[in-house]
Amino acid sequence: MTRPGRLLAAGLLMTALVGTALTGTAPPAAAVVVDDQPTATIALTSLGPAVVDPAATLTATGTITNTGSVPLEIVTARLSLVRDQLGTRAEVGAWDDGTDQRTGTVVGSPLDVQPRSIAVGASAPFTLAVPAGALGLAGRSFGAYGLAVEVRAQGELGRQQVGRLRTTVQWQPGPKQYAAQQLAWLVPITGVPAGADGADPTPTQLAAAVGPGSRLRRLLDAASAPGVGWAVDPALLQTLGSATNPAPAAPAPTATPTTGPPDAAGAATVAAFVADLRSAAAGRVVVELPYGDPDLAAVTAGGRADLVRAAQAAGAGIVEQVLGVTPVTGVAWPADGWAGDATLTGLARIGVTDTVLDARSRRLVDVLPYTPDARTDLAPGLTGWLADPVLGSLAASPARGVLPVQRVLAETAAAFSERPGLTRRTLVALPRGLDPDPAAFRALVQAVATAPWVSVVPATDLRRDPPGSGSDGSADLPRLAAPTPAAVSRAQLSTAHVAAVRRTRSVLSALGEVVADPAAVTSPLQRSTLSLLSCSWRGRPGDLTPARGAVAARVRELGDHLRVLPSSVNFLTSSGRLQITVINELPEAVSGLRLRLTSTNPRLRVTGGDVTTPDLAPGTRAQVQVPVRALGSGMVRLDAQLVSPSGRPLGRREQVSVRAQPTGTWALGVVGALVGLVLVVGLVRALRRPRRRLATGAGG
Repeated sequence: MTRPGRLLAAGLLMTALVGTALTGTAPPAAAVVVDDQPTATIALTSLGPAVVDPAATLTATGTITNTGSVPLEIVTARLSLVRDQLGTRAEVGAWDDGTDQRTGTVVGSPLDVQPRSIAVGASAPFTLAVPAGALGLAGRSFGAYGLAVEVRAQGELGRQQVGRLRTTVQWQPGPKQYAAQQLAWLVPITGVPAGADGADPTPTQLAAAVGPGSRLRRLLDAASAPGVGWAVDPALLQTLGSATNPAPAAPAPTATPTTGPPDAAGAATVAAFVADLRSAAAGRVVVELPYGDPDLAAVTAGGRADLVRAAQAAGAGIVEQVLGVTPVTGVAWPADGWAGDATLTGLARIGVTDTVLDARSRRLVDVLPYTPDARTDLAPGLTGWLADPVLGSLAASPARGVLPVQRVLAETAAAFSERPGLTRRTLVALPRGLDPDPAAFRALVQAVATAPWVSVVPATDLRRDPPGSGSDGSADLPRLAAPTPAAVSRAQLSTAHVAAVRRTRSVLSALGEVVADPAAVTSPLQRSTLSLLSCSWRGRPGDLTPARGAVAARVRELGDHLRVLPSSVNFLTSSGRLQITVINELPEAVSGLRLRLTSTNPRLRVTGGDVTTPDLAPGTRAQVQVPVRALGSGMVRLDAQLVSPSGRPLGRREQVSVRAQPTGTWALGVVGALVGLVLVVGLVRALRRPRRRLATGAGG
């Protein structure tokens, strides 16, 4: 409040007091409004050591920023400590989010912050150092304790607190042997860069997606930290690999000229990224996800997991080829870690052995007073790796600096304190689409790795029971599927979309049955259809619909290169064979193709089933003889459809027009015409005879 404002307020107060003295009554109660409140924001840049023992000195450094509307006067900073252990993870959370109302005890000496006056918007540094002996933790148990940095300044009513920042300190009273808690990291390396109109991305587009400053580059720099496992989408690796070492292209069914030289600079950028990816993968656990990283809940709806099986087959071998490591297979990771019982059962039926789930998605029937092991038994033959949601959120947080590290250390220390002597595993799985700060993430991983109560293990350790005799058997405890959050369900790919992708894939499967080299003709588009089922499309229907349409159009165009030539035929017999022309415009030979004719009128009946066409060389046509029987005269339209040996349709359905006139019909017509002609001739002759006799008599 400005000086004139303070004088005005004092004058009003004096007036009120005088009025009270004169009338003998108290003034009415009124709220005192103070417009200008001194406030400050505290940023902690370092806090150490991470584990404080009796010989250490706790040191906190940071800055104080004046975020109020008046200068901060006579500023001091100090530390306060809650000397009761945060013995559970729930207590750590309550302290961190402010629901724990304890203020703690001031430790050490307050610091006079320089400068003594901090202007509005200005900042000042501070360093607080407190010897362990002054913390008052002697005789206390190992664990996390609530710590706060407090800032005080001169206000209207004297000294007052203008800022407070909560964190924790981990206390270790002396040498200790830990039953170390095991922790595994798992980072998804997913997200295939998109091309235009459903086409594969160009080297230029890929270079922008993996070059300096890109999300994938930051993700690689972060996930390269020692001990961090990867879950990799083979589709991403194949897309990157094709830009650096493209395979010879098969001849296109229709010529599409290309202009301009290859993007050498873009390819070089992608090649450098792939080399770094390959180097960082060495000696690391790499989980192979199904090709395209499909939205498992969507594609298994209705009890059908065939698309997941196809994605597994499409991705096989790619990780080893591109990264040079043998991947861990048989692992599925539903979107956001949520999957119902039907999805898990379907995955188990196609050979999935392990699935990564959010721990909240499978709740224990009997609640435990401590953090259980991250492994659980699900459907027969299926093991769940339960990811810790709190630690995952902290690790993925964009916040930098000390606070996320201290919170993770406190969470793991509290998990140990909940049940000392019981070895358990914790899985920290980061979300898809992660765009991390590499330095902050690597600092977090390093801090956890050096905590004496934590042992970093590969995620694949969750395939085994907890080590040692201290296992609590929590993997065998019954769990129930929790309701999927509404936001997760809303983002799921629609049933209609999955059905449309299935129809498109059916055309490609039919082509694969008849062409000589299916890999050259259909495999690229098969992979494109699988990519349309990716988790990366969740919540993006506006982008997904045109992408699906573009892929479907390319598939239809390819299928239409096998076609029936529309024609009109005169059929002048009761039974016989229609001659239909079939054309192959593909650059591949075709065999086993079948022609199916369907009559739309009972006048003409197709007497045989599907007719196998002759083998067709690229760019050739052949005549197919189809047996039919005519039962009546008139125009009949036949539907002509090419099908694969398994009966799947190929190409467009065409019409063949047939003018039917059975033999009996036109023969009777001819005979009738002849009889009629004879009758006419006879009648004419009969009418002319009397005239001839009359003429003869007159002459005589």
